[in-house]
Amino acid sequence: MQWVMDRLVDNCQAAFVPGRMITDNILMSHELVKGYGRKSISFICILKIDMQKAYDSVEWMYIEQVLRLPNFPEIFVRWIMACIRTMTYSVLINGRPTDLLRQKKWAQARGDVQPVQILHQHFQKFSAASGLAQIFILPKKVIQFIETICRGFLWTGDAEPTKKALIAWERLCSPKVAGGLNFIDVALRNEAAICNLLWNICTRKEKLWVHWIHTYYVKGQAVWSVEPMNVSWAIQKIFQAKEYFTKARMNEDDVQQMEKYSIRGLYRSLQGVFQKVTWRKLVCNNQGQPKWIFILRLAIQQRLATKDRLEIWGIDIDQTCSLCNKENETVQHIFFKCEITGKIWNGLLRWQGIQRSHNN
Repeated sequence: MQWVMDRLVDNCQAAFVPGRMITDNILMSHELVKGYGRKSISFICILKIDMQKAYDSVEWMYIEQVLRLPNFPEIFVRWIMACIRTMTYSVLINGRPTDLLRQKKWAQARGDVQPVQILHQHFQKFSAASGLAQIFILPKKVIQFIETICRGFLWTGDAEPTKKALIAWERLCSPKVAGGLNFIDVALRNEAAICNLLWNICTRKEKLWVHWIHTYYVKGQAVWSVEPMNVSWAIQKIFQAKEYFTKARMNEDDVQQMEKYSIRGLYRSLQGVFQKVTWRKLVCNNQGQPKWIFILRLAIQQRLATKDRLEIWGIDIDQTCSLCNKENETVQHIFFKCEITGKIWNGLLRWQGIQRSHNN
């Protein structure tokens, strides 16, 4: 059925059809209202209508009639209606599944709905934020705010800002084979998402807003050479996204020849080439607990908060090792030269049946 959906559903419908996104209508609305504040235009009126979600209240009889109208095979219609009428589902509340609920034409639940309402509110906030990041260039302050929260949670377990980062965030966003943790670089991810919109324009995708752009701005020109005037801020940023493709070493011909666009693929291209670290297999193929591997990463990169590093940070502290009380505490000492840790290492080796010579 998905092969004919784009022909059955009008271009004005931007959701629930493969290849279309509900955010397409946001771009279209920005274009339509961009000049409404000018005194020179004719009288125009905009109506914002809040409609109840159709999927939650649509009549099953109506669905059946719509399926029969395009002459879909009868057995196919019966399959679809059987799936709709006999579906049951369960909701996890506080980690526990509820009793099976039968699907009806409207959403209905019983019991304590407060956790569900709270969860729904958070989903709404996340959906709004993640959806806007797909069509708008995020301001630098917003990106910095997001990264500050993530960085604070990683190093302190709290969302409050902190200066206790042991490794730069840019390094953590690099691939694991390059010594990072493969965290998402929000700025690059945002750029890769905006490039998806420019790719839609270059390949003349069957979308209402793309037709609008070609009709009023491109007008048969090469997309790369178009510098549209009097456009909305969102469309202007989309045309400027060609610089991101250039940074990924792609030109207009390369973009037009792309049959499918991958945000992840362009994100990797924007990241560039990373040099692999020699110790990558030690952490990437490690079956230990995540916390152990994380500490191992810090130790290898000389980033543990040992006393010698605390002194560099301006913290006045006794440099003597707290275990042996003989030498200054460094990464090399605390893991390999300290008498106490040496005994621990030897005990672990004996436990594993590993014998080592004194030279090793």
